[in-house]
Amino acid sequence: MRAVSWVSVWVSLVALPGCCFGGSEAETLLQPLGVTRSIEPAVRDDVPAALDGASLSMGSMTVNGQELAAISCTGEIDLFGTNPIGALADQGSAAATCTGGSARPRVHFAFAGGVVSDVRVAEAGSPEAARCIADLVSSMRPAGTGACVATLVLRGR
Repeated sequence: MRAVSWVSVWVSLVALPGCCFGGSEAETLLQPLGVTRSIEPAVRDDVPAALDGASLSMGSMTVNGQELAAISCTGEIDLFGTNPIGALADQGSAAATCTGGSARPRVHFAFAGGVVSDVRVAEAGSPEAARCIADLVSSMRPAGTGACVATLVLRGR
């Protein structure tokens, strides 16, 4: 029984990104044990053009130097607090790093109580870029409750 728990710990450490081994090294080490490394699921890419019942719809706007296009939000949008559009715009520079420069990723996210959920990213250029942008969006802490869809207009940095 103790050997199984140590194997579980070892497998957990080997499979952690940035720890011990990564990529094919981890898979090679785990294969004889009959263990497959769990890989993060792909980011959903079914981003709608607009949200039904939107309380905020805009063709485009620039917030903190970041252009956003085709914006649609539902729910409570606090325009004077940490609003979801400003929070998304603040991710622009980092998102450009994710995509390697110019791109127009379309992003969907829901939010409530400062927590972001149901993040979807379309047209990011690659699954890795989509995951990177999804992680950035997931780290936002917008006020209010609702959902938003917008296109980040990223320019080469």
